[in-house]
Amino acid sequence: MPGLPDAVTREAYSHEVSSADRLAPSGGLFDTTLSEFILPYEAVRTAPSPDDALLDFLSATYAAAADTGGWARAALECPPGTPARPRPL
Repeated sequence: MPGLPDAVTREAYSHEVSSADRLAPSGGLFDTTLSEFILPYEAVRTAPSPDDALLDFLSATYAAAADTGGWARAALECPPGTPARPRPL
């Protein structure tokens, strides 16, 4: 991205951003122009449970990136928290 410092990109891709070349979960697809998986809005909008469809896509693409990259998943991941209540450190 123009104007985006390399240090920001390296940090983002170390923990917060994932890219993977694996099979897409249901409803997702690999866009060769973007070189990444996308989940079209229509797939989420028309899913029986839009929240579950989005979470499934995000979880599957994260797992593919983490496993492929050899990330220390046990050290990086934590269970979902309670809305509006920060997790303890």
